[in-house]
Amino acid sequence: MKRMTLGSRGILAFAFLALSPSIAFACEVTDVSGSARIVTDEVARVTAVGLQLERGERIETDEDARVTLLCDGGLTVSVAPNSRLQVDRFLTDTPTGWRRLFRGGGQGQMQLFEGAAGFLMHGTGGSRFRLRTPNAVAAVRSTEWAVETDGRQSAVFVRAGRVRAIGGGSSQRLDPGEGIDITGNSVSGVREWPATRVAALNERIGGAWP
Repeated sequence: MKRMTLGSRGILAFAFLALSPSIAFACEVTDVSGSARIVTDEVARVTAVGLQLERGERIETDEDARVTLLCDGGLTVSVAPNSRLQVDRFLTDTPTGWRRLFRGGGQGQMQLFEGAAGFLMHGTGGSRFRLRTPNAVAAVRSTEWAVETDGRQSAVFVRAGRVRAIGGGSSQRLDPGEGIDITGNSVSGVREWPATRVAALNERIGGAWP
């Protein structure tokens, strides 16, 4: 895919996450290379290992940067260069001492405004995770999946698990090794991605994803 600019619509990705009893924040930076920032209301701080992201904060990476996040529920997120990823919702304490996603709905949410990110989730459980990007919807039940977007077009690729991608008036299921491209109201159809495209995606995201 080509480099990316922000568009106007949304992509939702629903991933089923495990519950965790012990993390009091949304995500923690576990690895960073190059220049990246954590931004809230236009106030930026330099990204460093050990810093935490909470609701409303976003990671912005420059062209030389990659960031790895460990998020509540056991989700690992690898953020590619030239990307903007925001945390909207996250796990909070419940009266039982277990954790549920923000405001009791069993649901967390991030937004990928532009760029690419890979998501690794190896737990099991009934909580849901939503990823929004500008121009499609993907319902995910997956342990390893990635998204690219430039605001006009998005691509979803599944390495393990299943994804239901919705866009252009259609809904398609993706199995491991398959991907889909969505541009406006046009959908490419589900296809097995060639090794060269998968390798390019792996190289672009880097971090914990490959």
